[in-house]
Amino acid sequence: MPKETLRRREQKAAAFAVRSGRAERRPIEPNEAQAFFRAIDARDAAGFGIRKLSVLDVDGLHEAPECIAWEDRITLLYYAAWRKRDHFVNALLKARANPSVRDDGLGQSPAQSETAMNIVDGLRMESAVWFCHALVQLRFRGKRLRETDAQCEDCAMLQSERSSKGLVPSLAWPCGHRCCEACLWERIADLASSKGVSTAAELLCPKCQVSPCQEAEGVQPPPEQTKKQDWQCGSCGYSNFARRDTCRNCQVPQHTSPQIDDVSNLKPKEEEGSLLRQWQVLSAEERRKVSMERFLDLPESAAPVDGSGSGSSGSGKTSRFRAQDPRAAASVRLGDTQQDRTAELHKASSRCDVMRIMALLEAGVNVDATNEYGQTAVFLAAYHNASEAIKLLAWAGADVDRRANGGASPWTYAASNDCKGAVKELSEAGAMPSTTISKQLAAPASKSAPELTWLIPVDSDLAGAGSSLLDGGFEEPFLHQLENLFKSLPVAPNTKSCSSDRSYYCDSEGWVRQAFEAALEGIQELGVGHVTMPHMRFLHYSQIGGGLPAHVDLARTDELGRRSTHTFILYLWNASPEAETSEARNAGGETVLLNRMEDSAAATVVAVEPCRGRLLLFPHMCPHLARPIASPKLLLRGEMRLELSTSQRCEGYQQL
Repeated sequence: MPKETLRRREQKAAAFAVRSGRAERRPIEPNEAQAFFRAIDARDAAGFGIRKLSVLDVDGLHEAPECIAWEDRITLLYYAAWRKRDHFVNALLKARANPSVRDDGLGQSPAQSETAMNIVDGLRMESAVWFCHALVQLRFRGKRLRETDAQCEDCAMLQSERSSKGLVPSLAWPCGHRCCEACLWERIADLASSKGVSTAAELLCPKCQVSPCQEAEGVQPPPEQTKKQDWQCGSCGYSNFARRDTCRNCQVPQHTSPQIDDVSNLKPKEEEGSLLRQWQVLSAEERRKVSMERFLDLPESAAPVDGSGSGSSGSGKTSRFRAQDPRAAASVRLGDTQQDRTAELHKASSRCDVMRIMALLEAGVNVDATNEYGQTAVFLAAYHNASEAIKLLAWAGADVDRRANGGASPWTYAASNDCKGAVKELSEAGAMPSTTISKQLAAPASKSAPELTWLIPVDSDLAGAGSSLLDGGFEEPFLHQLENLFKSLPVAPNTKSCSSDRSYYCDSEGWVRQAFEAALEGIQELGVGHVTMPHMRFLHYSQIGGGLPAHVDLARTDELGRRSTHTFILYLWNASPEAETSEARNAGGETVLLNRMEDSAAATVVAVEPCRGRLLLFPHMCPHLARPIASPKLLLRGEMRLELSTSQRCEGYQQL
């Protein structure tokens, strides 16, 4: 992996400071603001990097350029959105520019700054840029329409009433119907939070279904054979000769400047015939079948890439960033293979992204496809309490009772973890309640105090500082339950060269984690607040001579954002200290902790012998390897979060 450059580190630091609110920002001077406006006109992005914008107050109001005759003061974001400079709007939004900011002289702002930014953060960046375009267009039409006392189509408030309350002027859709800016923000908030399938589909006029951003604004360009005529700018009223394509006074292009006289003649947007409208007449099973047929037309996985570059999936060229309405933005990069399509469905279900799920259903997907843990999209939605995603997947014919590896169902997980929204939707979809695994498999605590052995002191300079062993922490009935669980799990296909068979298990109901907490409870040397990650895997070394080369492990982040720090290995099969023969005691398969990525005696810090019921803990960044086995070995591997203090004394430290 190439080393991160200083410039990249500075960009990441600036982005973090901006997002966390710690950036020190100064006002933009009037001459600087005009220079920024000219840069937007010229598409000069040199001054719009995150490092430069992070020190500026990007929400400041400045004298509007002459081409914005209907506003006195505007922000940089307003002008970039009006000029439809997607790249600049994107850069300003990343610098935390607030689209809700308006001139104080117009009245009270419709949305608090923090609230507006939270709404924008809920949108894809393509949709956030599109919304900025729509907002300035609606503001423009609201300021220029002749009818001044029309009522909002959502809340029925008159413009005169808004003025008396000191509120900003109402907006206007291209059809001429009015809308309060506060009502528009409520619609965007619903769209960003995916509240319901229908409300999350599009942003349209509530009365006539007109889109806020028309494909063509103003007069359509005439055919080439038509004789050009002198024209009057719809922005500033300047009369221009026929040979000019842009206004001589305000530089607004002739065929993109909005013509206010034409907005009342716009026709409502035609029905797009979306999946939701087309499939209402079908049953859930028919919807599932139609989507599956389209899914089966895809290749299972991407072809391997050869030296010439052929066989790769996709075009290989990243498309240029551009603003897209929410429906279009949710329909890009859905995956060109069955494997990619399934991964996108699982991600969308976990995030409760109903528009993305709708796009995937329309393109074709297997709604009951599972990940390596045997979890379907419905299970993942229940895991994250994404009730709207469950409702949509059930509507599309997904099996709401399909169990994951180990036997947990979406309903049992939701019920045992107090996910009330998920339980409600699953019950309405016909899910069958069942007894949870955690009640069937109690995790007995050890009757005797476990023995902790420090392998590397906490205050060591080695990457493996704080590595330890725990013996006697688990009773035999619990270890036997784990063995039975392993036998019930499917063996995952080998995707790479590996000497072990892997069986994946997600402890979604927590009975394994409860046993770990009971084993670690009361051991002050390991600190407090232990977190065992639910995603685990059994590693079965069945072939003699199998091992692993030197490597380090990756961290895992759970659904609450907690990041793991240590790898745990619980040995289930192999020699025990009570083994009667020397051959049984020397079965190989030791886990070797290293001080560097090298398989040598000089790099070896400690070699841990597998022992039934023994728990090994070491930091992810500690280099380690597995020596070849002389007899089959079974272990349970996963991640934990431990908070060890360097002030703790490792009196039990010993070299094994």
